[in-house]
Amino acid sequence: MQLKRLHLKFLKSILGVRKTTSNAAVYSELGRYPLYVNRYARIIKYWFKLLTRDNVILQAVVTDSMQDIQCNKINWFSCVKDLLAKNGFYQVWLNPHAISANVFTNTFRQRLIDNYVQEKNNNVVSNNVLTLYKELKLSFEFEPYLDKLVSRNLRSGILTKLRLCAYNLRINTGRYEHLDRNVRYCQVCNIHEMEDEFHFVFNCSLYNKLRQRYINRVYTNRPSMYKLIEL
Repeated sequence: MQLKRLHLKFLKSILGVRKTTSNAAVYSELGRYPLYVNRYARIIKYWFKLLTRDNVILQAVVTDSMQDIQCNKINWFSCVKDLLAKNGFYQVWLNPHAISANVFTNTFRQRLIDNYVQEKNNNVVSNNVLTLYKELKLSFEFEPYLDKLVSRNLRSGILTKLRLCAYNLRINTGRYEHLDRNVRYCQVCNIHEMEDEFHFVFNCSLYNKLRQRYINRVYTNRPSMYKLIEL
């Protein structure tokens, strides 16, 4: 658990986002998987090695452990059994010698990845904060802009925060004031509009000069969510 927290803290530091930013969005933006994916795959690989070792002592340990499982005792091998069953590979536990260890280890790792990506997608979709990110992130991969933008201030300080909804916009900060989404109005302009990413980029009067200078009129003329996503 501590290692998981350290890993997430490191990833969020790279992106320059706050610690409360969605873990699913952080993993997705960097195209990385939780540490348990490689750990579980290595456990299965080691399990296969134990089954095929000629060492008499190891064989005795395996035999005793299997007997303990039949007596409903919990040990390392029972955890392997549960891990395989949970991911749909109980038949491998029943007949491990019928398949290639190397091939199955890769297959098992891919199953873990597929399950995680599906779970991540569900978390993003159900997250009310990641409204824009749901439309932006269509595939689980490292985002190229993270390498293309040399300036850390532009990359992490601005673009990443905007994409991951980690900015101090009213749509986000209003949660801490227990305000309904429809009354989280912008407090720096007088058009009485909810301060979300769309308002910030296209409508807020405070940024009119910056908008005219840096954003092509193709986007600012009759702005829409489609144009925001394209931009």
